[in-house]
Amino acid sequence: MHKWSILIALALFSAPAAAQVSLWKMGGQGLAWSRNDSSEVFIDFQTFPGSIAPTYFDGEENILSKLPFWSPFKFPTDLGYEDGLIPRVWRAANGFYWFTAGTLTTEWVDGDSSSYSPPVARGINSEWYTFDVGVPVPANVVGFYTPPHGFRADGTLLRDDIFKAFEVSIAEEFDPVLNLENNDNDYHRLETLIADVPLNFDANVQLKFPKQYVRFIRLRRNPSIDDKAFASGQANVQQGTIGEFELKGEGVPKRVFYLSKIISLGRTVNFGRLFWDATPMRMVNGVPTPVDDAQAQLGISVRSGRDDDPNVYHEFTDTGAERTVSRARFEKELKQPDQTTQGQIQEGKPGLRASIIYDQDNWTFWSFPIAESGQPAPLERGNHVQVRLTFESSSFFDFVRLDSLWVETAPPLASQVIGEVARFDEPTPDGGLTEVYLG
Repeated sequence: MHKWSILIALALFSAPAAAQVSLWKMGGQGLAWSRNDSSEVFIDFQTFPGSIAPTYFDGEENILSKLPFWSPFKFPTDLGYEDGLIPRVWRAANGFYWFTAGTLTTEWVDGDSSSYSPPVARGINSEWYTFDVGVPVPANVVGFYTPPHGFRADGTLLRDDIFKAFEVSIAEEFDPVLNLENNDNDYHRLETLIADVPLNFDANVQLKFPKQYVRFIRLRRNPSIDDKAFASGQANVQQGTIGEFELKGEGVPKRVFYLSKIISLGRTVNFGRLFWDATPMRMVNGVPTPVDDAQAQLGISVRSGRDDDPNVYHEFTDTGAERTVSRARFEKELKQPDQTTQGQIQEGKPGLRASIIYDQDNWTFWSFPIAESGQPAPLERGNHVQVRLTFESSSFFDFVRLDSLWVETAPPLASQVIGEVARFDEPTPDGGLTEVYLG
């Protein structure tokens, strides 16, 4: 048997035995909801001061104009893009080629009817457009209309440059056909066809249909009798200019999102219980009214970290391998890999962005939605926190108003603890040394 000598030391560095509990709070008298969001979709900051709720649409306003930023790509290249948090509108299969060719589909949803996307010459097979609102919203009208002034290159008044033939289809959620479209010729209708117009004479098109939730809208320009000239080579671009696209309906979305910024707590803390104050509501004759039986719910997820970024960024090396870089270099110095019209990404080369992975060494993963206020927060010790809220409703008129959210915090009880190891039958050996047998 082997014997080992053990030096016994005793030291303790600790904070006060009873750490003071503090509250970190959002909403109410805490941090303002509107100044601490990094992303939000259809969140109302105005109707209930100090609180937030899903946006209620009155049925007359254009829902699309409520979204401030749109991506022209099916696969957005924005850093940190998450499905549903950025609305999209793209031409044909994915929008990449058409954006570089000058098709500015985002002009259709900018709230300015005088701006438009100039027609781009190519076969009619590429004349289909997809709108993704991000979340399902209540709708019963899809519309579009020509710009109020201006001229085409051939001298035609833009207000008279109508879509002569078209079809429009919609979907409440992601439609599997979206995974089947890689080329201009891969057009598919979405799940519900709401209009198939062989000959149109209206500059202001308003298509009414039974009220339902709508997330995706697809417009396709179909051949008309006027396309004979185009087919015979007498025209180089199709007819039809859109100044603005519309979606209208009354009620609240089926779900909306609020994602807070990554918020620094200023110090490392332990987390206690998570609380919130929320009120179920119903719109009654245009007035938001508290009720007990609202068909709506709120999901709260949280995560904590030990630094200000939950991601680790990489670039490609000369050998095609990846190495870690700062976010600043990743965003400002490295180039996004080129993508083909089929959305394929070019192979890794020096100077190009590589992968982004989750920093699980310093950040917890998002918690499952917390169902009950007052439960222990599923967070580990850290100095940064982030909150994700999902408001859901199964009624056009019911929703949840969130007034405030808070979590208990306390400084760690001990910054460093060093204890002693001793034999049970020799707790204080002479000279602080003892012998034990290993085996």
